[in-house]
Amino acid sequence: KTQVRAVTYSPSGNLIASGSDDRTVILWDANTCRVLRDKPLVGHRAGVTSVAISPDGVILASASWDQSILLWDLDRSHGSLGQLIGHTGPVRGLHFATTHTLLSVADDSTLRVWDLRVSNVCVSAFYAPLPLKCVHAKQGLIAAGGEKGLVYRLDALWIKEDDGFWQN
Repeated sequence: KTQVRAVTYSPSGNLIASGSDDRTVILWDANTCRVLRDKPLVGHRAGVTSVAISPDGVILASASWDQSILLWDLDRSHGSLGQLIGHTGPVRGLHFATTHTLLSVADDSTLRVWDLRVSNVCVSAFYAPLPLKCVHAKQGLIAAGGEKGLVYRLDALWIKEDDGFWQN
């Protein structure tokens, strides 16, 4: 059996997504603990390090040691919605700040803000002095954790209000 590195619940609580060292993402029925699909979601070239589901439950993001972030459609096909390109080190953490705003952190010492409404583009990046391992956002604030016990707190004031990033 492979090692599971990441898990997350859907906002409804009915779905669990897990990411593993075997480069797959598996969708589980949270009530029965059974696998929902015959085949796992595949596309990463290395183990999966993080998974996140959008607040509306429609998009699943998965990150990997291969420096990639893949987006998956949970609403209909469970097919790929594309790839986010920009990190130059293994991606360690993902978090949806809003339905269309994904945050990612990586060993390249960057926190990236992705707008999924605009061609999956990175709209901003924060550069830390050391690799970042985890990220979370709440009410316009971002917290990112890194090596040597460091935690960074960022205000979202640098994001324009009319972009709608912090409106759920």
